[in-house]
Amino acid sequence: MDHFDQLTGFHLTSVYLGGWMGAITFTGSIIACGKLAELWKYSVLFDSKPLMLPGRDIINASLLFGSIGALGTFLTTKDPTTANVAMLAGATFSGGLGVHGVASVGGADAPVLICLLNSYSGWALCAEGFILNQPMLTIVGALIGSSGAFLTKIMCDGMNRSLTNVVLGGFGTEVGPELLYFLLIVLWFASPSWRGRLYLSPRVCYCWL
Repeated sequence: MDHFDQLTGFHLTSVYLGGWMGAITFTGSIIACGKLAELWKYSVLFDSKPLMLPGRDIINASLLFGSIGALGTFLTTKDPTTANVAMLAGATFSGGLGVHGVASVGGADAPVLICLLNSYSGWALCAEGFILNQPMLTIVGALIGSSGAFLTKIMCDGMNRSLTNVVLGGFGTEVGPELLYFLLIVLWFASPSWRGRLYLSPRVCYCWL
C-alpha cells in the first residue's frame, strides 16, 4: 500500500469501509441472485428457505467482531504488510457475513436485500470518493446509497414489515443491534474525540453527545 504512513485516520477508515462494504455487497448479491434464480440444486445457500445453521448468532457475532478486530489492526499498525493482511481479513469476514446473512433470509425477501446491497455499493463508492479526494465520486455514491436506502424502506413498508425483521429475521429469536455496534466502534476508532463520549458493553451501546 503506497504512502500508507501519510494517510490520516479518516482516510484509513474510508479505505477499510470501502473494502468491507464492497465485499459484503459482492457476496450477498451472488447469494440473492441465486435465490431469485432458484439455483437451490447447486447449493443449499441458494435455497428459497432461510438457512438456519446451529449457532448462527455466534457465527454472525464472530464475523462482526473479526471485522472490528481487523479494523483496529488496520488503523493502528504502521507496517504496510500488516495493514494489507488486516484489510484482506476484514474483506474476508465481510464476505462471509454477506453469504451467511443473505442465505439466512427467505427467497421472497431477496429483492429487499438486493436494494439494500445496492445501497451498500453506493456508500462504498462514497468512501472511495473520500479516499481519492474526488467530490464527484462522493456525491454520486451518496446518491446511490441514499436512493437504495429509500427504496429499501419503501419496499419494507409495502410488505408491512421493518427492515430489521427482514434482514435479521432468520438470525435467531434474539436479535441484537450488531450493525449499530459496528458503526459506533468504527466511530470510536476513527475519531479520538468520540472516545470520551462512547460507552460500549456486550449488550448495550450508549452515545453521549
